[in-house]
Amino acid sequence: GTITGTTCDGTTTPIAGAVVNLDGRHSDVAVLTDQDGRYGYWMPSNNGPVQVVVSADGYIPQATRVNLRSGEETVTDFHLTPVC
Repeated sequence: GTITGTTCDGTTTPIAGAVVNLDGRHSDVAVLTDQDGRYGYWMPSNNGPVQVVVSADGYIPQATRVNLRSGEETVTDFHLTPVC
C-alpha cells in the first residue's frame, strides 16, 4: 500500500516513515513506509481479518479492517489529513 498526506499548505505528498500497525487474529507487526510512502508485509490468510492502523507525526491517524484471501494480494492505501 501507499501512505500519502496533504500538508498544511495543501500539497499532496507521500509520507516516509509512517508507522503501519497490522493487528491480526494470531500475530501483529508494525512496519514503516519507505521514502515513497510505500509499505508491504506478507501474512498468512488465516491471520485475518487484520486491523490496519496508520500514524505519522503531524497527521491524524486512520484505521481500517481488511480481509486476507489466500493467493491474493491485499492493497490498502491511506491519505492522511494534517494537524495544522
